[in-house]
Amino acid sequence: MTGFILNIVRWCNIALTILFFLAATVQFNDPDPIQWAAVYFLSGVICGFSCFSRLPRIIPVCLGGVVFFWIGSISLEVFDCVLLTDLFLNAQMLNLAVEEAREIIGLFLIGVWMVVLVILPVNFERKSNDRIHYK
Repeated sequence: MTGFILNIVRWCNIALTILFFLAATVQFNDPDPIQWAAVYFLSGVICGFSCFSRLPRIIPVCLGGVVFFWIGSISLEVFDCVLLTDLFLNAQMLNLAVEEAREIIGLFLIGVWMVVLVILPVNFERKSNDRIHYK
């Protein structure tokens, strides 16, 4: 994998770390803040660790699995009741279904990035053929 792609992934990781921490802080005015703040905070921690240190792949696999399961359980209730225009044209919470549909978007972003962290070597280890060999 080229250094250019790894740098893009690293900068995306840094940006998403900040974004997830900010998302965790704004969840406290939500009707159910604890689980939402926890999932965003944990996502930020995982992104931060995967950018600056070695992270076992099982951690993003577990969080991604939980997030995609959560999306599936919420989406069964939401998509019959919500119009796409209700999600983006009005910033106010029209009803609980609109709020949950917006939360699905955040969960989807977390899930997709956890898949990226599992697939790409974002812990920036050097491969064995990149090491300097001394005689």
